[in-house]
Amino acid sequence: MGSLSAVLNELVAAIPGTIAAGVVGLDGLGLAHVIKKPDVDMEIANAQFALILKLVQRSIDQLTIDKIEDNLITTQNLYILTFFLGEGLHFLNIIADKKTASLGNIRLIAHRFAAKIDKEIPGRKGQIGMSDFKKKR
Repeated sequence: MGSLSAVLNELVAAIPGTIAAGVVGLDGLGLAHVIKKPDVDMEIANAQFALILKLVQRSIDQLTIDKIEDNLITTQNLYILTFFLGEGLHFLNIIADKKTASLGNIRLIAHRFAAKIDKEIPGRKGQIGMSDFKKKR
């Protein structure tokens, strides 16, 4: 798991304004994270954004339009981008300061790092993916 943390550190270093980044399973449990501000609770963020992604996927399914690639939440001060990795078993969660981060840059770098991060995720077999979530509804 040290390699996953190393790749996340590279990602955070490549995105100016990043406050935190983590790799999370659809169960809301984080596999690794990097936090630049101590007041960010990634365990809570991971669990909440896993729920959000499931709700968004239900809406997309009902509209029968496509599959989710990423989800963006913009607040007054933050960009929060959740980006699916690989087969959709995990996602990358990036929290960045709107004043110093560029949304385009965040998305570009998330795309560039996605395969590298997915490759470092240990033991992916037997976990529930978004396609399994759809079947269980």
